[in-house]
Amino acid sequence: MSIRRRLRPRRRKRQEPSDTLEIHPSLKANEIQLRKAVEHSHDVSFSKETFTTGVDSLQVMMMYCSGMVDRKQMNSEALPAIRYWVNTYLSEKREATWTYMQVQTIYNLDQVVERVLEGQLVLLLEGFEKAYALDVSSPPHRQPEESQMETSVRGARDGFTEELEENVALVRKRLKNPSFCFEQFTLGTRSQTRVGLLYIRDIIHSPVLEEVKQKLNQIEVEAINSSAQLEQLISNTRYPLFPEFDFTGRPDFVMASLLRGRFCILVDGNPAALIAPVQLTEVLKSVEDLHIDSFFPTFEYLLRLLGLFLALFAPGLTVAIASFHTDQIPFPLLVTLVLSRAGVPFPPPMEALVMLVLFELFREAGLRMPSPIGQTLSVVGGLIIGDAAIRSGLTSPSMVVVIAVSAVATSTLVNQTLHGAVTLLRFAVLLLSSIFGLLGFFVALFMIILYLAQLRSFGIPYLAPLSPYSSGDTYRMLLSWKTLRRRPQLLKPQDDTRRPKERP
Repeated sequence: MSIRRRLRPRRRKRQEPSDTLEIHPSLKANEIQLRKAVEHSHDVSFSKETFTTGVDSLQVMMMYCSGMVDRKQMNSEALPAIRYWVNTYLSEKREATWTYMQVQTIYNLDQVVERVLEGQLVLLLEGFEKAYALDVSSPPHRQPEESQMETSVRGARDGFTEELEENVALVRKRLKNPSFCFEQFTLGTRSQTRVGLLYIRDIIHSPVLEEVKQKLNQIEVEAINSSAQLEQLISNTRYPLFPEFDFTGRPDFVMASLLRGRFCILVDGNPAALIAPVQLTEVLKSVEDLHIDSFFPTFEYLLRLLGLFLALFAPGLTVAIASFHTDQIPFPLLVTLVLSRAGVPFPPPMEALVMLVLFELFREAGLRMPSPIGQTLSVVGGLIIGDAAIRSGLTSPSMVVVIAVSAVATSTLVNQTLHGAVTLLRFAVLLLSSIFGLLGFFVALFMIILYLAQLRSFGIPYLAPLSPYSSGDTYRMLLSWKTLRRRPQLLKPQDDTRRPKERP
């Protein structure tokens, strides 16, 4: 052992509290501790009442969070059940059976505070070393409506909401099978965010399921704010450029993904579901492909694949050829390009960079503005600025066309994380092409391919089924799911049969 290693100070383990504060038989002592714990939470209410039957009496205290409970249910069901239970205890000297359905017994004050903040009504009694939590929770929520992330033409109109139970129910409505499993995790020491893991037990590959469970159990953070944060915490790559998860706001797409052998993660408070394992070929697919017959979805898929290459490489390739390799351009086209660039003061690399930045500014402004105004700003602003730039001689019409085609091709990408990765890499490809010409362009191309080749999503190669090549999975990738009898073999499903062979 080296001296440096011997002298290195050991990290002290974080000390966790060894015990929790138990419920005291004295109701007054419990009230003091609880009021101290929630002294700055003015939405938490305390209510004390004394029940008397003959010569016997019992003092009770009820505690609830006013904005998280259903007052109608509390007044009409929970409070009568409490009165019946207390009166039975006083008259018969025994703990009666609760007439209310959802009652939980708790034994420490930390759990009391947690249940209250979840929206439950907690009952504490004088002389009891336990409390009862009656579920009357009704947190603010909205009704399922069409997802704003993915528009539907022929598909279902119900989308995920911010409620975990409702989102699971939307999937359960479509998968009425005991093999469909839902496991719940609680993450975040402060937020106590509920996270749901959905999968089909007899389809998903067991090592994939064990890996995601292990990663969820190892998460130690104080709060989970969004599904994007959870995606970063359980990704195989620390800073992935390309998405290792697909996300959707539609339960029909979740059902289709589960039936292929994938798993889904739902985060309470987020209207989007994370789906994995995924590959580059998977994140290019649209939800609407499930609801269209014939070979048209295959044609649209190939268009998105073409859009990916145009969005990523069109500006860089144009600049490389126009700046360093004009001898590769056919003479009629070269004459047109030279005439269109007459009077332009900037070289092609600077011209392309300025136009790309302008298009990104318009796109960002359109996203941040209200929807009708943002769309108008993006379209009208792009037309006016593009036309003004050409008329003033700051850019050539050919460069505006190339950048516009690249921007439109980016909009064909379904996954927004992939959209962001393509936007960043487009600037990198443009930079290398501007400095080294076609050499820089191909260096950028090979670097992107090498990065994608080493990327894994829960053990599945990111370029599968193209690398490693699988003819069967490539066939399944291109054709409609309705014509397929087997599930994708790259996911290694336990049950790979989708439907039996047709009898002659």
